[in-house]
This record gives sequence, structure tokens and C-alpha cells, in this order.
Amino acid sequence: STLNDGDADLELVNGSVVYDFFAGMRTKISSSIYFDAGLSYSREENMPFFELDYSSRLKNKFQVLYDDVNHLELDAGLKWDFSSNKGIYLDFVYHSYSLDSLATYAYKPTLESSFGVFYKIANKIVANTYLKTAFGRSHLANANDGQQALELDDIIDLDLSLEYKYNKVISAYLKAQNLIGGYEVWENYSVLSPLFQFSVSYRY
Repeated sequence: STLNDGDADLELVNGSVVYDFFAGMRTKISSSIYFDAGLSYSREENMPFFELDYSSRLKNKFQVLYDDVNHLELDAGLKWDFSSNKGIYLDFVYHSYSLDSLATYAYKPTLESSFGVFYKIANKIVANTYLKTAFGRSHLANANDGQQALELDDIIDLDLSLEYKYNKVISAYLKAQNLIGGYEVWENYSVLSPLFQFSVSYRY
């Protein structure tokens, strides 16, 4: 919140990208396998990072810290369609940050990945599985007093969904999210417990 409720105001600063060099490729390995990759190197000024504001009364507010950063990003993805009814995909993203002042790139993971599987049954039932991970996360503790970097738990989580298409007008689906959990998205803020959602849609 940028409102002053007795604590310090949140100071917002505009960021900018000085330059961003990018090279990428997209190829079709076979009639059913697709691969793409990209490499980016950029210079960014005033990239935002976050630190829990220990001076706030309820210890539930974050302050924004800014730093100039050299950011290297490497990503790769593979998609394999076994048929029109089933397939898998796998994505990886690697980040490397070189900071001018701060001790760590708070809350930004070094390695992210996602793995998905989809399966269709007679164009009526569509099942999806989605596994997501994030490794190498840390956060700043009292950054203004020594810039202490502390490690955060890795993220490994699973989502599932099942959709039934009765016809072109009516469909229903069941979603299950955060089935693994057990990690903090932000310092002192744990991921929500498993979430289940059932919905029916009608198009007209």
C-alpha cells in the first residue's frame, strides 16, 4: 500500500531497460516434436526487489528496494504431440543476475521449470496435469542493516484439471491446485493450501 497508515510511505521508482540483446530459435524436430530456445542479456535500471518491512506494526508489509542489474536469461521448451488427443510439454528458464548494490535478487528464482501433460478422450473429456518448480530463491532480511541474504524453500507444486464437454454449449470442469505446497511464496506468506474448484459453463 502506498497509503501512510502510521508507517513509512512506499516509494515508487520507474525502471528502465538500457539494452536487451536477444537471440532465439524455433524448430520442428519431427512431425510431432517441436523445440524452441532463447538467450537474452539485458541491462536494467531500478529493477524492483522486495523486503519485509520489519518496522511495520503487524510485520505484514513489504518495502521495495531498487538496484541496477545485468540479467542473463536462457530458456528452452520442448513439446511432443503423440497424437491430436495427447501430448506433453517441458519448459526450463535459467536466470543469472549481477547486482550493483544489493546482496541478493530477492524472491526471483535461479531456475524455473514446468511440465505438462494433456489427454483428450473422444473430444469430450480433457485432462491436464501441470507440474511447476522454482529453485534458488532467497530473500533480504534487514537489507538496510548488513544486507543479509536468507534462503527460501524451493517451489515444487502440482495442478490438475478435468473438463467434460457435454456439447458445444454446456461443459463442466474440476480443478485442483497447490496439491503439494509447503513453501513460502513471500517471507512469512505460505502458499495457500490445496484448492479445489468445480464449475459449470453455459455458452449462448
